[in-house]
Amino acid sequence: MKYDINKTPVIPYVIAESAIWNVIESEEKYKGLQPMEISEMVEQIKPMLTSKAEKLYNTSQQFRRSINDKRKDMRYQLEMFMEHWTKAILKIK
Repeated sequence: MKYDINKTPVIPYVIAESAIWNVIESEEKYKGLQPMEISEMVEQIKPMLTSKAEKLYNTSQQFRRSINDKRKDMRYQLEMFMEHWTKAILKIK
């Protein structure tokens, strides 16, 4: 792996967990879920997001530039991407 997101200050699986919780908690159709149910969803989706972030960081110069932009918070940038990916996985508009 030429570029490794795990060698940056961000921890993808932690950010993925936060992003997924944010999306699920903000969506009306998931309001009735219990925390344990949400936790199960998080555990299913988290590996997909982490893997996607690792792959894109390794292969996409544009993605790396966006994450490493000194004018922006790396964690927030990655969390935004992961929230977008989570919405796509859950088919939320």
